[in-house]
Amino acid sequence: MKIYISATVWKALLWNGEKNKILPFLESHIHERHQFYTSVYSMLNVFSRFPEDKKEKERSFLHLVNEIVEEILPLNKETLEVLAGSKDTANANPDLHLLSIESASALLSGMEEILYFDDLEKERKTESKLPLRNLFREMN
Repeated sequence: MKIYISATVWKALLWNGEKNKILPFLESHIHERHQFYTSVYSMLNVFSRFPEDKKEKERSFLHLVNEIVEEILPLNKETLEVLAGSKDTANANPDLHLLSIESASALLSGMEEILYFDDLEKERKTESKLPLRNLFREMN
């Protein structure tokens, strides 16, 4: 299965302290041989919101993303058309705008599922041993 990881998941792994709830899910998908993807748009969104005190970690983050994802999808003409057509959404709700662009990119790239992090997801309780935890240990 081809799974798109949205910027909201990366941000939660980096700054929300919710990685202990997300990593077991990612780990189970890796064991099931699912493939993860993200896009240049999602990465730019994450990089643009890196806190000033964590700027030195950007290269480490990119390296770690490369370890998890099969491919960082480029911006293509169709995605740019969606981006240009959704300016009203960007002004009204930036989070919805991000999700709409990422969803379009995922669908246009043949993804079967998109992973995103929502504050409601914080209610989930999961426990597991996490070999992947080391990938993001130093990012918080």
